[in-house]
Amino acid sequence: MPAFLISLLRTAVPAAWGWIVLRLIDVGVPGGPLAGLGPAVEQLVTAGAVVAWYFVWRLAERYLPDWLTALVLGHPAAPVYQSALSGPQR
Repeated sequence: MPAFLISLLRTAVPAAWGWIVLRLIDVGVPGGPLAGLGPAVEQLVTAGAVVAWYFVWRLAERYLPDWLTALVLGHPAAPVYQSALSGPQR
C-alpha cells in the first residue's frame, strides 16, 4: 500500500474514532461533556478527544495485534517515505 494512503488512513481513522467515542459519551450521559457548550468549545473538546484517542493507541500500538492496530489507527504500520536523495528510509 502506498505510504500516502497509509498516512491518510492513520489520520482519518483515529479522527473518526475520537469523534464517535465523544458522541457516544455525549448521547449516553445526561448533561454529557458537550451539553451547553458553544460550537467553538465543542470543536475544541472534539479535537481533544481525537488527540487523546490517538495518543493512547499509539502508546499501546507495540503491544497490540496488527488487526487491532488497523482497526483503531487505520493501518498496522506507520508509513515509510522514500527520500529523493537517499532512497528508502527505514
